[in-house]
Amino acid sequence: MSEEIEDVIYDTLSIIVDAYKELSSIMKSKLSDRIILEVMSEVARISINELARQLILSAYPEVDDLPEKEYLTIDTLVPAFLEKYVLEKLGYSSRSISEIMDELVSVVEGLRVNEDVIKSMYDKFIKYVRKGKLREFIFNAPKDLLKEGKESSN
Repeated sequence: MSEEIEDVIYDTLSIIVDAYKELSSIMKSKLSDRIILEVMSEVARISINELARQLILSAYPEVDDLPEKEYLTIDTLVPAFLEKYVLEKLGYSSRSISEIMDELVSVVEGLRVNEDVIKSMYDKFIKYVRKGKLREFIFNAPKDLLKEGKESSN
């Protein structure tokens, strides 16, 4: 990572701190350490998810050309799985499979899947990542999930 990018990250964190101070002043209130930790954990999670999303689109630009449901499935599920995998690998807490499933079914209209299906998909994802075959997962697993999601709704 370049020094310039690191500066942007530090500047962004500085903006967050300054904004919190200003908000606290306006509201004449402060948040507990616990709440601040929860908020900053969410900021980190969202940032990691967005970095993963952009890296997917950079590495596999053809994702943009997929049919809408496939695109939405990949654009929602794969960054969430990458976020979960990386955070856990680094020893941090991550979203649950249930939270990932809830996000996915709220984004992909008509998709009906349960937590076991998403857990199985995540286990498959880990195997693909460890084998260096993320591309195969990205272009095959979401199709399988959409097919399974349709069958379970019939």
